Amino acid sequence: MDDAPPPTEHILRPHHLVLLSILMITFKDLEIKKFPPDFAIHLLRILLNEVAEVTEPMAHRELLKAIGSGPYTEVKDVTQFLAAINTVHSDIYSAEKLGNFLGNLPALFVEKVLEEKPRLMRRSIFGYFCRRCFVSYVKLSFGGLNKLRDDYVAWCNNKEVIYEPISKDNLTMDYLLHKTQSDKKAWAKPDSYAAWEKAKATGDETLAMENIRRFFEQHFHDQSDSGYRQHALLNVVHLHYLNKEYVAADKVCIFVIALLPPLTHTLALSCCTKRLVLPERQTIGKLCSIA
Repeated sequence: MDDAPPPTEHILRPHHLVLLSILMITFKDLEIKKFPPDFAIHLLRILLNEVAEVTEPMAHRELLKAIGSGPYTEVKDVTQFLAAINTVHSDIYSAEKLGNFLGNLPALFVEKVLEEKPRLMRRSIFGYFCRRCFVSYVKLSFGGLNKLRDDYVAWCNNKEVIYEPISKDNLTMDYLLHKTQSDKKAWAKPDSYAAWEKAKATGDETLAMENIRRFFEQHFHDQSDSGYRQHALLNVVHLHYLNKEYVAADKVCIFVIALLPPLTHTLALSCCTKRLVLPERQTIGKLCSIA
């Protein structure tokens, strides 16, 4: 029996707030540049492990103890940093303070006019984590923000916080919510691509090709042509090539070249022509020049 699929939504939790406060102190004023390199590496390793969430999150006291166990903690800048992360939770004592703190998160990853680069690049690990938490905060109601603040205070006081599932109501009442045209459309989902990867790994070629075709025929944007359908065939070429089915790979390449307009899909055509042997390349080149 297959495992349950991973959750598609992100839920803001108390341990996320602890990590966000440490990241804010570390990067907002670039305090990390003042630290000795050994302590900076020690801090980044702990933060990366926690942000990745490959294990259960460390308790608040345990996390601060792990950070404080690094080298060069007697240096003045490091001592001030450790004092700041140990007391920052006392400043977030109300829902208003928590909202102000989370509302300032874009200062870490949004580009400013007077600065060349933001503190954290949007696609970096820490930048993505901060953006994801900010988006989850924007979706919170005031009651949800109060509940998050209560859980955060309990977490910082080393009390057990039960992460119960969040119940959500379907927003289907038209007199309360006016849906946009975009909300009424079914957008692309990754399930069929996951099925393609699984079928490819197990050697089920028929199921693999069906799922990769289904994935790239989904609704990605509002244009008349998604521009991605040729990638389904390119993935099939790659599958044949990995299986050492070179004749089948060449046949699909020729089909792709005959199917695509030569001026609009130059990258896909280049990938296919490089795969073909020399006589076939010359023939295809003549056809493309005539077209």
